[in-house]
Amino acid sequence: MTGTSPDVVYGIDDRPPFIEALPLGLQHLVAMILSNVTVPLLIASAIGVSASDTALLVQMVLLMAGLATAWS
Repeated sequence: MTGTSPDVVYGIDDRPPFIEALPLGLQHLVAMILSNVTVPLLIASAIGVSASDTALLVQMVLLMAGLATAWS
């Protein structure tokens, strides 16, 4: 299979202009935070822990997500 698909705008090594990359990066950040924070909030409410323990759960999830990102 030769050539590229006409739907592909950027290749793997290409970078979009900053004005286009900024809102896409913010969208990615919001999606990542919401998906990571939802699980500990649901678990904390289900087991009935205090607000400080809930905050600790959320902090640990975000820390582990950051470490996993750094090592990948």
